[in-house]
Amino acid sequence: MLDGYRVKKIYNAWPELATLSGVPKNITISNPAGFSWIAFFFPFAVYAQIKEWSYFYVAGFVSLGGSVLNKIVGWDPSMLLGLALGLQYGIFFPYLRWIALQENRTELAVGPSIAVGLLMSAMCTIPSIALDALLGL
Repeated sequence: MLDGYRVKKIYNAWPELATLSGVPKNITISNPAGFSWIAFFFPFAVYAQIKEWSYFYVAGFVSLGGSVLNKIVGWDPSMLLGLALGLQYGIFFPYLRWIALQENRTELAVGPSIAVGLLMSAMCTIPSIALDALLGL
C-alpha cells in the first residue's frame, strides 16, 4: 500500500495504482510518482537491475507488432514505438521498482544489469528479425 493507494501488476506486466476501494487511477495521465529519465534512456539496464523481466517481453511484442505493421502499411514505426515504450516505462519505473522492493527482490549490480539488459534486449528482437527474414523485409 502506498499513501492510500494500492499498487499491483496487471497482466503480470503493467503497474496499476488504485484507491483502497479499488478505483483505478490512470498513471499515464496523472502520475503522482513522477517520471524516471534513467528508465526512459536506459530501460534495458534498470529493468534488468530490478529483475522486471516483463519489460523485455513487452518490448519483444512491440517489436514484433512493428514488423507486422511495417509489412502491412510499408512504413517502419520502430522509432515511434521505441519512443512510446520508453515514455511508458519511464512512467512505470517508480511503481515497478516499488513492487520489486515489496517483493524483496535482490537487485543486480550496475555492470551486470547493463550486460544482462543488452543481452535480453537483443534476444527479445529475435522474433521480429525472424519475421522480417521470412516476409522478406
